[in-house]
Amino acid sequence: MMQEYISANNIQISRDKGANQNYINYTKGITTYKMWLEDEYSVTKKTELAVRYNLAGVSVYRSGMELKEIYNSISNTLNK
Repeated sequence: MMQEYISANNIQISRDKGANQNYINYTKGITTYKMWLEDEYSVTKKTELAVRYNLAGVSVYRSGMELKEIYNSISNTLNK
């Protein structure tokens, strides 16, 4: 859903390297929007932290609105 909006509006995706998070930042009219994107990259980085610190696991909220690749990312990272 969000990826379609980004593509349709030719919005550039940026990466905050410190937060390991992708985001978009754009202006429409007089309003500036900034949205953080939970995607395969950011989920992999967060899951790697869970593995590094031997945490009990990871969780996902609002199931159904995410990119399907996120689940592969979690599984692949936890099963390394």
